[in-house]
Amino acid sequence: MSPVRPGLAIVGTVLLVLALATLVLVAFSPVGTHEVQRVWTVPTGTLPAQGTEDALLQGSNSSSGSLTVTWSASIPTSVRLYSSPGCRSAAGPCSLSDLVHTWPAATNGSWTMSGSLVFPFLVIWNTSSPTTGTFGLTAVALVSTPEPAPIWQSAIVLAAAAALGVIGAIAVFLGLFLRGGAFAGPAPLVSRSADDASEIAGPPRPKG
Repeated sequence: MSPVRPGLAIVGTVLLVLALATLVLVAFSPVGTHEVQRVWTVPTGTLPAQGTEDALLQGSNSSSGSLTVTWSASIPTSVRLYSSPGCRSAAGPCSLSDLVHTWPAATNGSWTMSGSLVFPFLVIWNTSSPTTGTFGLTAVALVSTPEPAPIWQSAIVLAAAAALGVIGAIAVFLGLFLRGGAFAGPAPLVSRSADDASEIAGPPRPKG
């Protein structure tokens, strides 16, 4: 009798591979993302002749996102966008060392940045025009936040992988160490002497 059952061992190996593949899929599958939009608006209003104004764009820092700034004016206007961490109000003291983008003496502009966003951003605009004009601005931030799979979903997948692994391990063990014929019926009785021949043969069959 062969000590190996190849069919059972192969089935067990397949189940173990499936269990391992399930664990790898759970561990390395990409995490979903959720996008949050934030909009700031400076309503179109009066820009005094040779005036300077500003606005602070407050938000939450993000390692992945985009910021789009769009503005328009009726007179030539210079606009500067700064990243100003720690700034609490446009009127208060703010660090202006990190200039993100600038528009020199124009009547409109639009610009988008992507990647890491560090808030707040400070917008300053001014004009050297001797006449009064108007100015308006809109900023839109799209921030991506990770959205992991629900806990119950991960638990079900891990439980299924564990069940496959246990069943596969048992199947491989039985396939390698269970002898062939272990579950076969009892061996047929064989007479060893004339004394037990009639007992083994059983009662006489009726004649037809």
